Amino acid sequence: MTPFDKEKITALYQEGATLFGEQRYEEAIDCFDQLIGLVPGWPEPYANKALCENQLGRKEDALATMDKALELAPEEARFLYNKAIMLNTDEQTEAALDVTTKLVAVAGGNPQYLGFHGWLLHTCKQYEASKEVHQQLIALADDPTNAYYFLADAYSKLGQHEACIATYQEILVRNPEDSMSLNNLGFSRLKIGDYQKAIVDFDHAIRLREDFAFAFNNRGFAYLKLGELEQAIADISHSISLDASNSFAHKNKALYHIEMKEMEQAIASLRKAQALGFREMYGDEVDKLLEQYS
Repeated sequence: MTPFDKEKITALYQEGATLFGEQRYEEAIDCFDQLIGLVPGWPEPYANKALCENQLGRKEDALATMDKALELAPEEARFLYNKAIMLNTDEQTEAALDVTTKLVAVAGGNPQYLGFHGWLLHTCKQYEASKEVHQQLIALADDPTNAYYFLADAYSKLGQHEACIATYQEILVRNPEDSMSLNNLGFSRLKIGDYQKAIVDFDHAIRLREDFAFAFNNRGFAYLKLGELEQAIADISHSISLDASNSFAHKNKALYHIEMKEMEQAIASLRKAQALGFREMYGDEVDKLLEQYS
């Protein structure tokens, strides 16, 4: 390669990068195509061309071009990461996870790559693996806040409620005014029947957010379990007044009516919860209650 060729290649690469930054993707592709013709064994122009194609919405072309870059550099972490992002934005989440599995095998010490892999595991409901990855992230990341959230949720999904509670407590040591974590901590206590402590957590969350519909609903459920029915229906009804779309609150209202032997109102609340998509979000409890009481 002559000095002229080197200068031309450098100039073309810099021009392509500048055009990409200016969102002039077709012109950038022309630069990268010229580079591919000049240096066909160099993976960078393929990878950059793929990014341009992706920005232009040419998803299949982008993935095919990125695969050419990966043929030349199979373990280049940047290429694997970008391919995984392309697949995920194209709703090919399982395929993206396959790519990030390889990515973390070659660059698992990178918190950005590991975090994306953990997020995909969680999205694919692989909670045991998600738990392990987010435990690693807590040790690696400069700011492990999101890793703690995913770890707590993984524990919850796995039914490991004591570990979930401990994780939310750790989050709250770092940020005592995190109202969502206070609500989630209380919800985890509901799972183990610790209703009095759960009420304390919901009280704290509500003091921080007076319009926190979920916390009112959850506190109402705790009161319901304790047999404090007047306080229960007050909280559940207030939750619905704040957010009438919460199917869980309508289910809890039905449970109150069942306790009061008000079956017509109970069935109406169950049907409302059903119409709002309770099954898709939480399972078949409402369907079973309707079978039982209709």
